[in-house]
Amino acid sequence: MIEKDFYFFNDSILEEKILTILKENQSNVLIVDYKDDYVWLKRPRESKSTFLHKLFYNTTRIRGLMPVEDKNKQETLYHEVTKLKRLKGKGINVPEVLGCREDFFVLENTGKCLKNYLKEPFITDTFLENTLESCVDVLSSMHNSSEYHAGPQIKNYTLKEDTVSAIDFEDSFSKNIKLEDIQFRDFFLFLVSLTELNKEINYKEIINIYKKNTKNETIDKELKNIALNINFLTKIVEIEFLNKRFSKDVLNNYTLFKTLQQL
Repeated sequence: MIEKDFYFFNDSILEEKILTILKENQSNVLIVDYKDDYVWLKRPRESKSTFLHKLFYNTTRIRGLMPVEDKNKQETLYHEVTKLKRLKGKGINVPEVLGCREDFFVLENTGKCLKNYLKEPFITDTFLENTLESCVDVLSSMHNSSEYHAGPQIKNYTLKEDTVSAIDFEDSFSKNIKLEDIQFRDFFLFLVSLTELNKEINYKEIINIYKKNTKNETIDKELKNIALNINFLTKIVEIEFLNKRFSKDVLNNYTLFKTLQQL
């Protein structure tokens, strides 16, 4: 049960505008014009992993692939709002929570989605490298503060005026799972998500940046182990008559896992 004093709104005019919009629009995520900028309105949703995800993890026990814990909408709202406020208080680049009610919350605008933006053909190699380094810096700052993201994919980073921020913190894990395992999952899934950019990525450099930021001296070995655990998949891609049949996404993942296997 969430206490009533948990709910708040910094701006009564904004609150009134949001409530009016919600009467006409049932979308879970909305962009709302406000003053000289805009804000994000978000309705909470249930947080859970699929049955197949849980089955796969329970069968393989591959570190880094553990499922998230199940939460209803109210639990998700409380978790995400509380976490955003805590991370903001630690100086980590996340959106400020501008208001919260029983069935929605409102966030400041932190800019464009990096996943979409970095796919643009005009993005230079230097800009790509610098921006991904900034993403690693944000993720590292969380881990160094004894926090985790849980949704660390590149789609959950934004860019506004040269500042990279992390968004979407609805997922969480059982207290039985070690923080270091969740943080490893964070970084592993971040690397995997970069294959979706369809760009040439220097994975070794990204790993070195994370290693330096967090002083995690075993990350290379841990990433190599998980890549070797699925070595049979890379072997399939290497079969000559099959290779040309695979999509670019598969080949991008192959490049990542071969890099990890050679760490």
